[in-house]
Formats: sequence, C-alpha cells, structure tokens
Amino acid sequence: MLNHKRPRQTSWSYSDEKKGFIIESLEDIPRGEPVFDSYGKKCNSRFFLNYGFIVENNDGNEVPLKVYFNPGDKIKNFKQDLLKSDIEYKSFRVSEDLAEKNMNNFFGFLRFVEYDDNPIQLYKVRD
Repeated sequence: MLNHKRPRQTSWSYSDEKKGFIIESLEDIPRGEPVFDSYGKKCNSRFFLNYGFIVENNDGNEVPLKVYFNPGDKIKNFKQDLLKSDIEYKSFRVSEDLAEKNMNNFFGFLRFVEYDDNPIQLYKVRD
C-alpha cells in the first residue's frame, strides 16, 4: 500500500505487458523520501475501515443524518404525493464542504420538509 496524501505525487496503471502495476512520479521525489498517492477524498470512517488509518483535519469527513417529516405537518401527505413516496425520512451524509452535491441535496430536502406555507408553491417550484 502507498502512503496517502492529497494532492497525489504519483499516477499508477496496470500493464498487461509487464503483468504488474506501474507507478510514475508526477513530481520530483528526493531519494529516501516517502512516496505518496491519493486514496481520494473520503471520510475517515472509510479510510479506517478500508485501509486502517485516519487523516488528521480531514476535509472529507461526513456525518450521517436523517431528515424526518414532522408528523404534525398539515401538508405532509401533499409533500409525499409530490415525491411519489410515503417515506417518513431521508438519509444524508453531510460534510463541511457546502459545495458538495450531497450538501445541496440535504439542504434542498430540509427546506422541502420544513416548508409550511401555501402547498401550491411547492408544486410550482417542482415544475
């Protein structure tokens, strides 16, 4: 296994001809220094489970959250009809990076669930 660091220092591929992996440096690496590749942007839970390490100050960390419909919501059934589902909650993995697509989905669903004004506005927004 290679050491992990972002951004990566290497690129790797498999060679059928050589019947093995080829790792190429993307920058000068001084003799005797560790060689790093990137395992990608992942949550520490995935790093630990899959590779046995964690990254300090990891910007890829995520937290699992469930957003529930309020059972007392007067337009809950209307919202579920719009979703074409009778789900009571939706699960998300949220991170500190607001630019991540999962964050956009999380906040969008949270706004939808918490909306308590004119239900026709929800239908108009959907179109």
